[in-house]
Parts: sequence; C-alpha cells; structure tokens
Amino acid sequence: MFRKKKKKRPEISAPQNFQHRVHTSFDPKEGKFVGLPPQWQNILDTLRRPKPVVDPSRITRVQLQPMKTVVRGSAMPVDGYISGLLNDIQKLSVISSNTLRGRSPTSRR
Repeated sequence: MFRKKKKKRPEISAPQNFQHRVHTSFDPKEGKFVGLPPQWQNILDTLRRPKPVVDPSRITRVQLQPMKTVVRGSAMPVDGYISGLLNDIQKLSVISSNTLRGRSPTSRR
C-alpha cells in the first residue's frame, strides 16, 4: 500500500553493427604489445615508463607481515590529536552535555 515506486530503468539496446578490428596480445619475451594500431603503439613508446624497483608479482603475504606497525595504548603523545580528543570526551558527562543545550530536547513519541 505504501511501497516506494520502483524507478524504471532506461531501456538500452545491444550494440549494433559492432566490428572488432584490433586483435592484440602481449609478448612477454620482448615485453611489448603485438598487433596494436600505430597510434596506440606510439603512445606506449613515448611514455618510456620506468620499470618498478621491485617486481610486484614477487611480493607475498609472508614478506608483508614484518612491515606492519601495530599501535596500541598510548603510543601517541598525550597532546596528539586523537589522544587529546579521547581525553576531552572522557571528561564530558551527561550533565555537562545537557547544560550545553540551549533548550531541552523535544520528546519523541
């Protein structure tokens, strides 16, 4: 009875007269794409991207474990943003928070 109206999805037709004109592959021995149009190949050739220092495929979960930093307790200085904020919240009581209001809250039914 009081359901929200469902939004109608626009009807989108399937592609028509589609032609797949570019067939590319990657040659791992040379590290290059094969079968790219000349314009695309020029873009890749001009970028001259530097090779990464570490091969991402060699990183494993075991190697990442020692790099994690665990912060517990008061590792941050007391004047730090979060510690100071938590101290301020702990000092705040219900009574003092109610006195901050301009008027009493409205009752809910």
